[in-house]
Amino acid sequence: MAPERVRVPEEPKRIVTRSYWRIPCLRRRGAVVLALMCLAAAAIFGLKTDWLAAKRRDAARRALRAGKYDECARVADDWLRSSPRSPEAHYLRARVALALGRPDQLRECLVRAEELGFPQEKIAVLRAIVAAQLGQYQDAEPILRSAFERNADADPQLDEALARLYLETYDFRHALAVLERWARDSPRDPRPYLWRCEVDQRVESRTTALIGDYKAALDRDPGLPKARLGLAKELRLAHRNAEAQVQYDHYIRLRPSDAEGFLGAGVNALELQDEEAALRFLDKALQLDPKRAEAYRSRAELDLIRGAPEAAITYLDRAASLDPFDETIRYKRAQALARVGRASEARTEQAAGKQLQESRDRLNKVRELLVVNPRDRQLQCEVAQWMFEHGHDDEGCRWCEKILKEEPGHARASSLLAACYERQGKHGLANYYRLNAKELDHRSRSER
Repeated sequence: MAPERVRVPEEPKRIVTRSYWRIPCLRRRGAVVLALMCLAAAAIFGLKTDWLAAKRRDAARRALRAGKYDECARVADDWLRSSPRSPEAHYLRARVALALGRPDQLRECLVRAEELGFPQEKIAVLRAIVAAQLGQYQDAEPILRSAFERNADADPQLDEALARLYLETYDFRHALAVLERWARDSPRDPRPYLWRCEVDQRVESRTTALIGDYKAALDRDPGLPKARLGLAKELRLAHRNAEAQVQYDHYIRLRPSDAEGFLGAGVNALELQDEEAALRFLDKALQLDPKRAEAYRSRAELDLIRGAPEAAITYLDRAASLDPFDETIRYKRAQALARVGRASEARTEQAAGKQLQESRDRLNKVRELLVVNPRDRQLQCEVAQWMFEHGHDDEGCRWCEKILKEEPGHARASSLLAACYERQGKHGLANYYRLNAKELDHRSRSER
């Protein structure tokens, strides 16, 4: 009997089929999970990157508004290391360069921000701030004014540039509005209050605010010499002489080599009738600055009080030689001459003093008109001419140059500069402005 053949059962096809499909399915599931994990990681990384960028942006903006330029630069540099194509980081770096007076870096960062698509509107504002610093007020003013009116965020650099522009152009009404905003935007900055004192001094209705504004500046920076000296002077003019002396003492400690502090303290001591202190302060002022006409005049006043008119005349002669256009020196000299019996000379000095006083009153009247019409070229030229006629060539040149920046080739301003440079022996400059004035005058007649 043949042995029974053992039949080996075949493996069911369904088992083979199930095993065949299971491995690719697991692989696909793993790939999907891995892809999801990568997407999640990328999303988390992107969110973290965006969060860090936003954090750095906000920190840099805060530092810039607070005037912490080194901190702003550090944060912006960190931002640029992680995001070198961030246009705002380059822009903020340009703002820092502007504040720190680094024109090459400013130009480079501004160009890069513009290339990367930073808004042209903000680029234009920064360029206008630079233009205002360079005295190009006519070009800068409309851009800065528009930005100031629409800008809800604090921008002390914009405030400063626009305030400077309005102060330089005698537009005090607008200057006060900008200074008010600047003081709010930078509550610890003394400069808005110190600059507001310039308006207070020139606008009659603001003179009572001077003491308060100087004190506000000193609250923010007690070591500010200009504010300390200004407060001392205003307290003296208000006849608060004891308070004034405290401020003069502060100033002398801050600036022991400046004759201005000793001179003011000496005049204040005269008003307090403290002759010994006045003598000490005034002699120190003359020692520090022997070309200070006001110090000789005040020293002469002390001699007149002491009954020494001959000594007073000596000091007043020196004062008049240093400043022949000071009407107070003329009046004091007339007084001293009369006391020693030189009546004819006294009358001559009295007349000269009166004439100088009338000229000073005319200047003050023109300045009052400039407050109302700050862009009036005729008034500006009158101020410049007065300065030239009374020995203040630097101030006169500044006025003419300001006019020529705003209206290139202004004929009268050019003529005034030509005459000034001719007196100074600068014949090349004199010829340049003289020819410029003639050309413009000829052009103006031809057009008429």
